[in-house]
Amino acid sequence: MNNYCIISFPSSHHAIRGEKVAEGACGGERDTKEISTSSAKVLRLIPTPPEVSAGCGLVLRLPQSALNCAFTVFKANGIEYEDVFSIEENDGKKVYTRMGNS
Repeated sequence: MNNYCIISFPSSHHAIRGEKVAEGACGGERDTKEISTSSAKVLRLIPTPPEVSAGCGLVLRLPQSALNCAFTVFKANGIEYEDVFSIEENDGKKVYTRMGNS
């Protein structure tokens, strides 16, 4: 089972800036569990899943443990976000739970 969160943004500008500041403050290390080459970033922009409606088409994928840090740096840097979803992945099936925009 794999659990993580995604944060949607009102524009690609906010998404790119959000990734940059969160990566620097909340964990730019690599996730060696995700792929064996150790090149997968813990925080990264991914295309918006079809199960989630978002304005810009990009979401920030991050571990749940990094959420509070991301919210703090977003607020400090004036980065707007739209919504937050928790994703539980088990046997190839994903369950999306809307957490709201805290």
